[in-house]
Amino acid sequence: MANRTMPISRKDFEMLRRIHVLEGVDWATSAGTDFWLMANSTTTPWAAGQGTLASERGWTVTSIAAITSGAGADFLSLADKGTPGEFTQNGAADLIESPAMFGDWTHGHMAAEILGHRVMPRFLVADFMARFSVTSADEATTAIGFVEDGGSIVTSADHIAAVTVGATYFSLDVNATVTATAVALDQSSHLFRIVLDKSLSTATLYIDNVLGCVSTAAITADEFPASFGAGSGTTDRPQLQQAHIWYSWYNPGAGIAY
Repeated sequence: MANRTMPISRKDFEMLRRIHVLEGVDWATSAGTDFWLMANSTTTPWAAGQGTLASERGWTVTSIAAITSGAGADFLSLADKGTPGEFTQNGAADLIESPAMFGDWTHGHMAAEILGHRVMPRFLVADFMARFSVTSADEATTAIGFVEDGGSIVTSADHIAAVTVGATYFSLDVNATVTATAVALDQSSHLFRIVLDKSLSTATLYIDNVLGCVSTAAITADEFPASFGAGSGTTDRPQLQQAHIWYSWYNPGAGIAY
């Protein structure tokens, strides 16, 4: 009987070689292709009185009220996610922001070398679970997403691409140019995806695996490497729960709901 094997595609091979950096405090000091941040009450480097390690590793953490664990979900349920653990923000200018490290040639080249590619990645992707617990103001300074080097997540003009709260809908802010989606504001947890496309110089937002909008503004030049963060403006409050930042050579699209 002939030995039949399924061929491994280049994309399958890439998945086997990806390196996941699993602790946020290790982002800036670790080589990888995928970078994870998880909120849980045992995430001690971020907790009150225990932020030294995070700040020593390049993070900016300002007045995070608490780090909570998840509760109230159904078993592996998309429909009932309960309340995931989150980095709780309850005041103006509260924020959590990573070191500036994503999207320049050096970082992208590192990812390409790890995966054996001989071309640079085309896409930089941020997948994150979050909710906005207060959405009463049309406020682009309350945001979650990518920030230009040396910038702040609570400054609209510093946004490489960030989810913000509009008057009625969730929006995507690119360098103070806000593009609204058709997804109505609420205080529930959502899966957001921001995709930066090098070839088209565009930023695209997906919400719960559905296209939200494509920004009308081009990606800002001369402002990389970017950081990733979540921050509160004057009124609205973002609650970041989980984040996964990664490079891709293939259009990730909206993803699959599961």
